[in-house]
Amino acid sequence: MFAECAAQSAYGCVGYYWRPEALPSTSNLSEIKLPAYSDDCWSRLNTTNPNPDAYLACDWTIDIIHKIGNAGMRQWAPHVSTFFKLQSLRETDVNTLLADYATRGKLAEETACRWLKANPVLWKGWIPPPPANYIRFLDSLSMSEPITILVFVLCAISYILAATLLGYLVKFAKSPSVRAQSPPFMAVILFGCTVITTSIVLEPLPASTSTCATRTWLLSLGMCTVLAAIILKTARIFWIFGNKKMRVMSGQLKTNRLMLAVACVVLVDAILLGVWTAVAGPTQTVLDVTTTTFTYVCGSTSTADGATAISVITMVYHALLLVTAVYLSYKVRNVATEFNESRWIALSSYQILLACILVLPVVYLPINFRAQVAIKCLMILCVVLGVMGGLVARAVVEAALAASAGNEDPMAVGGSAGGIGFGKFGSKSTATPSILGGKPTARGASAAPLMSAGDSTNKSTGGLAAGGGGAGPSGPVMYGVGFSMRKLAGYLRRWTEHDLTLVGGAKPALILTDLSHKSPQSKAYTVLVYARVLDDADKAKFPGCFLLAIEATKYLVQANDAAEAAQWVAAVSATFEAVNAAHSRGRITSTSGHGAQDSSAAVRSVTASQVAGMVMQGGGMGNA
Repeated sequence: MFAECAAQSAYGCVGYYWRPEALPSTSNLSEIKLPAYSDDCWSRLNTTNPNPDAYLACDWTIDIIHKIGNAGMRQWAPHVSTFFKLQSLRETDVNTLLADYATRGKLAEETACRWLKANPVLWKGWIPPPPANYIRFLDSLSMSEPITILVFVLCAISYILAATLLGYLVKFAKSPSVRAQSPPFMAVILFGCTVITTSIVLEPLPASTSTCATRTWLLSLGMCTVLAAIILKTARIFWIFGNKKMRVMSGQLKTNRLMLAVACVVLVDAILLGVWTAVAGPTQTVLDVTTTTFTYVCGSTSTADGATAISVITMVYHALLLVTAVYLSYKVRNVATEFNESRWIALSSYQILLACILVLPVVYLPINFRAQVAIKCLMILCVVLGVMGGLVARAVVEAALAASAGNEDPMAVGGSAGGIGFGKFGSKSTATPSILGGKPTARGASAAPLMSAGDSTNKSTGGLAAGGGGAGPSGPVMYGVGFSMRKLAGYLRRWTEHDLTLVGGAKPALILTDLSHKSPQSKAYTVLVYARVLDDADKAKFPGCFLLAIEATKYLVQANDAAEAAQWVAAVSATFEAVNAAHSRGRITSTSGHGAQDSSAAVRSVTASQVAGMVMQGGGMGNA
């Protein structure tokens, strides 16, 4: 009505209105001056019972605009408090804003922006100088940073390795060397390692409520899966070899029962994680990087006692799993299962323990977030690759190498190829532990040696010196042609063909010629050479074999038969008895008055002519 009246000139309109407001700011209205406001004038107005005496005979009162804020703002945000204190708009400024808003558009932001651009002199005086380091910038990992690229590359390698190992695991599932280490457990370990790798893929991504919860769930469930598999796999070894009463436990040790136990362990972890997510509420929090930069990290905004309690319970549960895995791995470390599996289980458990010891402090220490991400991701990925390599890759690679060489399997001869090997606990037992971890491969049904030289194999008996029983303190030379040898320790242990030459005399030597290379390579050993026959339990599984120890390395050597193996053991023991006894703490004590000779001369690569010279002269390295 006022707008219509203001738009014409035929008649006038009188009424009450207030300002500032859009209508008087945009309309051509004239103010009628009324008597000034007084409380007595206002008290006569009766809007519920109008009468000639109940009228308003004065102007409206002027309302005072108040600015109300938190009193504490003067302490924790003094610059903001000062702004509100200085901020003041004149009536003309408000009318200008209202008119602009009513006529040029209904977006308040655009109206305010136009006014700010037109009146900088007015509003700049309201803004005090910002305090030091008030303006900060977001600092976060980008996809192009070297650490991010490195993490993604290692994760890709982990995925490829897991997929490749799973394919080989399926392909060689019936191989004795693979079945000996329980393919279901190996598959579970690969799955757990893949889940852990996925959690690491999320680490360089910006922190948010979803990514924070997902990272924790994947890392926890993956680690729990791996630890549960290691615990149950090691427990089976422990129950078999550590069961002094030898109770019948075949039903409890079946793989399907142990897999159910793994699932239960993981289920408990999932329940704890669910409660932790609901109570603690993982979310994005702000972390100060420098005085002018900040970043977003994963944290929790909950301060309730329940959130702390469930967090502690979850961490204790994971710690118990880790301690159990390490304890069982330590207990079975001396059990000589097929391929020394117990040793690699122990190494994997120790890797996980070491990673936790190094990573946990880094996560909670006030260091640069890039360093935290780098150390955490690299350490965990190294453990993942180490676990897959030690507990899965060894078995499938050895099976693949055996298949590519035309052999059925490195464990195909003698004894069963079951999941558990042979041996006893080294501690608290008077029995001598078995030292072997595999079997030589036969070319047929007989227990003939693995490698051959020409039409016959291991022609050592034909090489004995005439008129003597072989090499010894007084015997000259003993030959062994095309012997099958394999290290007892190491990541991959393959049977290789060697020629053995045992030189007796005052300066004895054992010369090993590796025939697996295009150009045979020879090494001569003059001290710390030992040999012994196998234990009765191992003789049946390793027919015609004896143990050869050179310094800290042990070899399984296959002769033609047990008699020949015993002959070599006697010859080596007699030949090196004196020099081994004279060797002390890495040095050879001379008995000829020429002082001490450094034991670095105990092994040396030799040429074919040097081998011939040593054989002709019947001496050791000094005669070569």
